[in-house]
Amino acid sequence: MLSFEELFIAYSPEVYRFAAWLSGNDNDAEDITAETFARAWMNFASIRTETLKAYLFTIARNIYFESLRKKRHHYEVLDENLP
Repeated sequence: MLSFEELFIAYSPEVYRFAAWLSGNDNDAEDITAETFARAWMNFASIRTETLKAYLFTIARNIYFESLRKKRHHYEVLDENLP
């Protein structure tokens, strides 16, 4: 089993590229990557090495979709407040 530091060094560039592809924005990609590894850290003991890359990409994808939902909700609230 990899240490968390080894996992981060090995996979953070790929997760970042995936997040940048999803979001189209470097700042969002950095945030998604950081949050992906924060969530992975919280479940580090239960991560299976065979599916590690898929696990990280799934977390990143879910974070991206969560951010889209939050942005959409934010815009809906703004629209309701317009005269």
